[in-house]
Amino acid sequence: MKNFLIFMGMIILVLGLWIGSFFLIDWYIQDANKAGVFGDQFGAINALFSGLAFAGLIYTILLQRDELLATQEEIRNQTKEFEKQNETLALQRFEMSFFNMLSMFNSILEKSQIKLKNEGHEEIPYMGRAAFVRLYAIFKSHFSANRMYPTPPSEDDKIATAFRVIFNDTKGVLSQYFRLTYRIIKFILESDLTDGEKSRYFKIFRSLLSDSELLILFYNCTFYDKGKSFKEMLEKSSFELFDNLPWQELIHPIHLKKMKVSVYGELASNKEFLEAYNKTFDT
Repeated sequence: MKNFLIFMGMIILVLGLWIGSFFLIDWYIQDANKAGVFGDQFGAINALFSGLAFAGLIYTILLQRDELLATQEEIRNQTKEFEKQNETLALQRFEMSFFNMLSMFNSILEKSQIKLKNEGHEEIPYMGRAAFVRLYAIFKSHFSANRMYPTPPSEDDKIATAFRVIFNDTKGVLSQYFRLTYRIIKFILESDLTDGEKSRYFKIFRSLLSDSELLILFYNCTFYDKGKSFKEMLEKSSFELFDNLPWQELIHPIHLKKMKVSVYGELASNKEFLEAYNKTFDT
């Protein structure tokens, strides 16, 4: 509508100039017998059509400009729609893989059976999370004398050796568990999701971990050689795996310093935790 009004305005302008020129020629040239006068009057018609042609050209250019702008806007909208669809598809692919990994994780945990000695030294099978509870109890019992403050724990190599023993006693169950846990966290970390989305999916996974699992994962990262890459990944990322760590159940609080404080999340704002983390024990 705007371009049409411009076009009509240009036509009116051209007609006005043409009519005005006709009267001006007639006004200034009084002798009608002069041959040139008649030719000059009709010569104004050429100017009229030239002006109309110019006006049409301008109008056509304006129309083409509007069509081009509309096409560009449509392309931008389509591009945005494609990007949204791609993001949705990418998220769907991620969620499919993520929840399949969680299903595998739970399946492995629930079906895992480990034969361990109970308090009466009888070897009985433990299933699922009950096995982790018993494994950590056995591991911790080796160092119960070192739990009293301010006595320091045994040397690191003794703790590593004890952990290696319970690791080997599981006949590969812990090895599979650690690998899958590591892969799930790495999968989230290396995805194309935003930091907020990564944190949300990580918290979903972290919510599946029991206290005993967290404790064993902690010692896997801090004292076991094969857990070194796991520890490095956690400390370089913003994932707070040990946010809910029952740290009072550690063999000794001095072990807290084995991990950067960033991996403890909200625990780092707890006064009692910070005192234990920063405390210097006699060696």
